[in-house]
Amino acid sequence: MIRVIRIVVFLLLCISYGRRCQCAKKIDLYLGGFFPIDNAGWNASGLIPASQMAIDDINSRNDILPNHRLNLIIGNTKSLATLGLKMLFDFIHLPPTKIMLLGAGFSRVTSAVAGVAKYYNLIQTTFSSESAAISDMKSYPFLFRTCYSVDAWISPQITVVKYYNWTKVATLTRRSDLYDQSTEKLLNELHRAKIKVIAKEGFISGSNSSRQIRNLKKVDARIIIAHLQEEDAIEVFCQAYKNDMYGAGYTWIVPSFLTRKFWEKAANFANVDCTPEEIATAANLSLSVNFARLNVAGNNTISGMTPDEFLIRYHNWPSIVNHTYWPNSYAAFGYDAVWAEALAMNNSIDRLAKLNRTLEDFQYSDSEMSHIFKEEMFNVNFSGISNIIKFDQYGDVHPHVIYLVQHQGNVKRQVAIILPKENRIELYTTPPNIIKWAGQSPPVDHVEIKSVIKKLPVHLYIIMSSLSCMAIFLTVIFMIYNNKYRNDRVIKMSSPNLNNCILVGCILLYSSIISNGSISVVSSPILCMLAPWLTTIGFAIVSGSMFAKTYRAYKILTTRKRIAPIHDYHLYGIVAVLIFIETIVLTTWTIIDPMVPKRKELPRMASPDNHFVILQPILLECYCQYNIIWLATILTVNAFVLIFGGFLAYEARNIRLLVMNESKQIALCIYNVSLLCIIVIPISLFLTNINGEAYIASSGLILYCTTTSICIFFIPKIKCNHESVNPAPRQLRSVVEDNIIHAKMGYDHELI
Repeated sequence: MIRVIRIVVFLLLCISYGRRCQCAKKIDLYLGGFFPIDNAGWNASGLIPASQMAIDDINSRNDILPNHRLNLIIGNTKSLATLGLKMLFDFIHLPPTKIMLLGAGFSRVTSAVAGVAKYYNLIQTTFSSESAAISDMKSYPFLFRTCYSVDAWISPQITVVKYYNWTKVATLTRRSDLYDQSTEKLLNELHRAKIKVIAKEGFISGSNSSRQIRNLKKVDARIIIAHLQEEDAIEVFCQAYKNDMYGAGYTWIVPSFLTRKFWEKAANFANVDCTPEEIATAANLSLSVNFARLNVAGNNTISGMTPDEFLIRYHNWPSIVNHTYWPNSYAAFGYDAVWAEALAMNNSIDRLAKLNRTLEDFQYSDSEMSHIFKEEMFNVNFSGISNIIKFDQYGDVHPHVIYLVQHQGNVKRQVAIILPKENRIELYTTPPNIIKWAGQSPPVDHVEIKSVIKKLPVHLYIIMSSLSCMAIFLTVIFMIYNNKYRNDRVIKMSSPNLNNCILVGCILLYSSIISNGSISVVSSPILCMLAPWLTTIGFAIVSGSMFAKTYRAYKILTTRKRIAPIHDYHLYGIVAVLIFIETIVLTTWTIIDPMVPKRKELPRMASPDNHFVILQPILLECYCQYNIIWLATILTVNAFVLIFGGFLAYEARNIRLLVMNESKQIALCIYNVSLLCIIVIPISLFLTNINGEAYIASSGLILYCTTTSICIFFIPKIKCNHESVNPAPRQLRSVVEDNIIHAKMGYDHELI
């Protein structure tokens, strides 16, 4: 028994010694790692444990680099390109020789390092640099990456846009090497998909984006694709909140790496003057395209682990547990980057052996070996923790599973799977992973502008027309009375023919109210010019007739010498001259600058029934280029007539023949007309006629002035004529006195 135990112990010792010998024979290979570790903001320190985990797993395998042992030398770039280049030169000039490079974290550092490393024949694999600019094998011939380029967002984003039938979008991009090239490609792909880009705005990081947001609002951008960093998103959504560019009418498509509560960092930025709650409100329900960062195949990967097992192991890694480093969402990419380089080196061994060379023979001037490494990198194809790792012609890996993610409050939910190749989206239907909208449906890419013709309210037109018709009826009654009792002393001495002229002018004024209101019903240039013609000629007839009567009374009763009889046709001449002057002005106006119907756009308003519809009120009004000049000319002529008539009325105020002395009535009419013109005309000029305000003002002026004038003129005459039928003794004496005056002056009443 003791002998058996001795034999077993001897064999175990031999096996242990053999393993030690085998390990002692392994040759060290070194990778130069570029990690932004302690810089402000995002850093890649959490990828160091994942990279070290991959190295340990590879070193424990006998089928991958069996005679070699990988080692990782870590360099801290602090996200600075200059420091990254310094690290590169340190790696090159300080032993040991680095066979390949890993990193860097930021695209600007990666491009700087890769641009120099190619001259030293160093393969470089990055795990978190997403700029589209580095997908350039001419500039960076030895650069590969296991993470996804921002170009990978483009196709899914367009799929989302097309799925919701959005045909108009706007872009908002941070100006940087990370996004410039991808934005240009996005614009080209949108054009190819026949999606109109209505605005292309860009901003510099750290600057205020208020101007860009206002420009987007000015063009009514509703669907905005934003390519920016997290610190930019805080400021952009602050401006979006201030400009009301959020909610039911807007959709923001943003990068998926925005953390679920990114707005809580707002206090760290001096240029942001919004509260975190306001930023969260603007960012709520924004969409993003996210790629599966873990292999969803469900089977064991090349490492023998499932993605879930990797995560458990990663989060229990000592440097993660003791918070030396913090977990990083790119950890799986870092793990697979190490495996990709190890497999490329492993597959190169046989090819190098044919050249009587080994991996450890690599020198920075060895372009032959570097090209073998490059070819084998392109041949790499394995199931990694993050994805199926297979590099395309640009050194990129394409995502296999794409999610549509929505920011819902303080959480980010996967709400759909995007299938770009099939040009469709599979929405989840199980709560809480269902897409939500601020309104009852997805926003539209543009608000429908619905034209609404603003006509004069029918009830208002009916009221004003009815009042005008009633006033015309009253005028006709006065005319009938005037003609029926034209031979009676009171009516006869007040010139019944001129009374008829006054009444005809009043009818024209009332008719202008009906004509002016008809413009909103029948769009006609004739109606546009008919209203000023009726108003102006009507006013000329009324005012001319009034003042012609006053002139005759003034001339007859204030002149001491005997004068020739003043017949009605003499007075008609005065009225005709005034009408002729007005006609010249109106004819010139009609020929040179006629008023024509014009559609005037009023301020837009939201539809009360549909927030995706904007109502564009259109007011149909009569317009001419020099409307103010023509109106001022006519008002000047009429003002002169009023002033002259007022002068005559004042001079004739002491005439004892009461039936001929109408100075008080004329004074009252001038007062009414002048006061209302001073008030109403400026108001009607500056009032928008949206609901008939200007029409009410002008029509009310005509109705009031005209009606009060004829009532002031005719009601006293009717009353006086009625009293003269049965005159009192005192009235009889007055009549006798009047006849004596006329007998002394030698005038026959028939001349009057």
